[in-house]
Amino acid sequence: MREIDTIIDLTINELDSEESVSRIKASLLADVKFVLGYADKTLKEIETLLQPDKHSSDSLRILCDLLLDVAKAKPDMADKVFEAYKIGLQSDKNDKYSLNYAYNALSEVVKAKPELADYVLGSVITGLQSDKNTADSKGRAYDALSEVTKAKPELADKVFEVYKEVLQSDKNGEYALGDAYGALSEVVKAKPELADKVLDLVITGLQSDKNGAYSFGNAYDTLSEVVKAKPELADKAFKVCKDIVQSDKNDEYTLGDTYKSLSKVVKAKPELADNVFEVYNEVLQSDKNGDYSLYNAYNSISEVVKENPQLISKVLDMCKEGIKSKDDSHVEYATYCLRTIAECNPDAIRDYLGVTGKDIQSVDVAKLLVKTKDKLHQKDAPTEVVTPETKEQNTTNVVLSNKGKSGYGD
Repeated sequence: MREIDTIIDLTINELDSEESVSRIKASLLADVKFVLGYADKTLKEIETLLQPDKHSSDSLRILCDLLLDVAKAKPDMADKVFEAYKIGLQSDKNDKYSLNYAYNALSEVVKAKPELADYVLGSVITGLQSDKNTADSKGRAYDALSEVTKAKPELADKVFEVYKEVLQSDKNGEYALGDAYGALSEVVKAKPELADKVLDLVITGLQSDKNGAYSFGNAYDTLSEVVKAKPELADKAFKVCKDIVQSDKNDEYTLGDTYKSLSKVVKAKPELADNVFEVYNEVLQSDKNGDYSLYNAYNSISEVVKENPQLISKVLDMCKEGIKSKDDSHVEYATYCLRTIAECNPDAIRDYLGVTGKDIQSVDVAKLLVKTKDKLHQKDAPTEVVTPETKEQNTTNVVLSNKGKSGYGD
């Protein structure tokens, strides 16, 4: 610290304003930080420089970044860091960068000292009133609010009201909307009774034309939490998923999140399995699918079958088409789905294929599925069925017995 003071004394006469002094001193503090055990002294210097007539936008940015470092490295100083940020957030010299650092540090403050959650909530609300906020800084503010909700679930109602106000603003962009949807999932976890209100708020937010792939993805995550908290909302959540998935703004990742959310909807209300399957069937035709979405699609479809075993014939038909695809991801994940079903109930595979044998898993089920079904669908062709026990067996008039029987309890 003595070295810092000496350098400042040597340079202060060359500076033409108090703000210049602040900027230089802030930079020096950032360089030295508190690695030599000077955290307390560093914090005192920061508090001095945060006074209204002592800082500029540049120095405020540096100081807020430095406070974030203090908050992470010295959790026991959470109270003092919070007080310093309270001063900083009230400054009219804030910009998007200093606000970013401020919200990030407030998240660290709550993690270090949950008792400060009420005060942090108040500070975030104050910060969000600034017209200097951007989509990025709002996202960091929502992260801080999520930490508040985790630390004190009883604050969920107040946090919800903040999001309600935020989502009614016409200044939100795709990323601000997405971060808000994502953070609302924490509200539902903290207070499941708010699931109805959260769902309605997400529906309202999704009406904005500023939504995009990022916000859709987070909306799906929150819908999953909503139906988990209140299964009776499954119909409403399904309609939202179905509407979103038809948007041309979707990409591989949002489609993947759609598949996951829809499987949660079916778990909440198994009666929706047929409707959900139809959405899967339609969306799998999209050229926007990629490795991520296809993995989630076939993985989720196998879960849907467990909820409604009567769908197994349709699902196996879908897997067959996937295995025959020229797309490697379709082939890989359709095969995985098929094997999952075979592991859960090999009888369902036997019945579907019309084969006999004790151990259906001892053969390559994927190849067997394609080969057998192709032959059975050929007109006037002799039917050849490969079983696990004999490599070739000539048969005539093979009939698919019990086609559609699931084996999941039938």
